[in-house]
Amino acid sequence: FRNFFKDQPSHPFFSSPLFWSDRPLEAFLAKQGKYFYIDETMSCWRQYDGNMSKSNNLDLLNMEGAEAFRMMISLFPECKKILSEQVVRWSLLAAEFSFSKRKWTLFMKYSYYGFTNIKSWLGMKNFIKSFLFILSRKKIYA
Repeated sequence: FRNFFKDQPSHPFFSSPLFWSDRPLEAFLAKQGKYFYIDETMSCWRQYDGNMSKSNNLDLLNMEGAEAFRMMISLFPECKKILSEQVVRWSLLAAEFSFSKRKWTLFMKYSYYGFTNIKSWLGMKNFIKSFLFILSRKKIYA
């Protein structure tokens, strides 16, 4: 992307933690002007045992994703419903991991966080379905 950051140093996005996260940064850049999506694999991601996604902190990783989507609502208020559904989805993934590790307090905290961010009937339906999957020890997203 073009370096337009030097032209907008006071934009609140740059002082937020979202600036360092991939999805919010991509959404912000897309909103700034024209963009083109290439539906091909253009690079690879190297995974290793010390990688965050292989760590024992998947609940934290997913909650950071949920929080990033929640913060994006202030940048893109016109997408509030869609972003809220992502907040619920990511917090439920954190709850699922916490449940599997028997971290009951975190399981309840993440479930509550997801529940309080529901903004539609579809979101409520998906929350209930996913919550029941977690309790029956089925994977939400297989």
